[in-house]
Amino acid sequence: MADTLMAEVKPEPAPPPVSLRPKFKISEIPLNKEQRTTIDNLLYRFKKKGGYDNLRKKVWADYNASDAKSTLTRSIQEVAEIEIDKDPNLLSRERGKAATLIQGAVDRSGVYHDVEAEMDRLIAGHLDNVLGAVREIRRADVGDEKADEEAEKGKKTDEQYTAETEARGAEL
Repeated sequence: MADTLMAEVKPEPAPPPVSLRPKFKISEIPLNKEQRTTIDNLLYRFKKKGGYDNLRKKVWADYNASDAKSTLTRSIQEVAEIEIDKDPNLLSRERGKAATLIQGAVDRSGVYHDVEAEMDRLIAGHLDNVLGAVREIRRADVGDEKADEEAEKGKKTDEQYTAETEARGAEL
């Protein structure tokens, strides 16, 4: 009978992935040397124009204005209190050692998973601005016609890329 009851219990679904888009490494994307160099140069110029710093400041300001910051602080305090309740000797230990032990408990508790998801969501809210800035840098480099052509290629959906890849595979 115990076996029957256990079989009826369904496991909880896995939490949704943190990232909103697939994270590919540049090495995983089929690029030739010229394309790779162009991308690296665009990212370098975006960085030199202060794009990353502006993005970081906007995301940080959004995070500080949200409830996520207070939730994180409250969660860390709760984990610290639980650890102190489990081991009251933490209060009498050297401050650095106690902090390290509590930090380990916070890491194991998964508190940061929610923060990472929130940061990904906030960054995703600014991706259109980043894309626009990078496209403007590229437009200045290659001209309007070539930039518009590249923008059209960049608007393909995953399904269109899959269909194109399958068609190329069928031709071979």
